[in-house]
Amino acid sequence: MVVSGFFVVFLLVAIGAPVLLWLLIESETDDPDVMDRRSAEASARADSRTAADRRVDDRRESIGRANGDRSEP
Repeated sequence: MVVSGFFVVFLLVAIGAPVLLWLLIESETDDPDVMDRRSAEASARADSRTAADRRVDDRRESIGRANGDRSEP
């Protein structure tokens, strides 16, 4: 009895998890942004600039911590 119950739960999880993941991925790709080439290039440049700024800020913060700067509470 316990073995059959375990098998049913296992079967539900084995089928349910991939279906749930598929639904989550499907909902992410339902309405993609459509833009022309010029807008896409500008957006990509802005994203890479933002990422580069974050890396610089992270480096400054880690250097400050290494030097004993405790500006954070």
